[in-house]
Amino acid sequence: MKKRFIVMVLDGFGIGAMEDAARVRPGDERANTLKSILKDYPDLKLPTLEKLGLMNAYGEESARMKFSPEANYGSCQLMHFGADTFMGHQEIMGTLPKEPMIHPFQEKVDEIKKTTLRQAGMTFRLWKIRGCDIFWWINM
Repeated sequence: MKKRFIVMVLDGFGIGAMEDAARVRPGDERANTLKSILKDYPDLKLPTLEKLGLMNAYGEESARMKFSPEANYGSCQLMHFGADTFMGHQEIMGTLPKEPMIHPFQEKVDEIKKTTLRQAGMTFRLWKIRGCDIFWWINM
């Protein structure tokens, strides 16, 4: 018998906020997409996800979806800083992301420009809006 598993990531279909949400993403500490959907659509039925253990991972049953006794499911608290989806996906697959360095863009713009131009042969342009450097445009 072959042993295998499937990792299913439903991006944007959260079942609750992580413990650090209030600190790193104020306002997201009550985020729960599934709960919001079920509030508006209490009779929603997602039979495949239900069988795979959606309600088990959620921790509650709804009017039409129940716990699945045969499901092998999981949820986790990620280690990485913040709510960066890409880093979360990487961590789910086994990486150990480092906490990102947080700097105002202006502190790193010259370094980014130099590295980008050297590595990719791109052109760089910094736009000013109302006297502020807002974003950069890379033209391939």
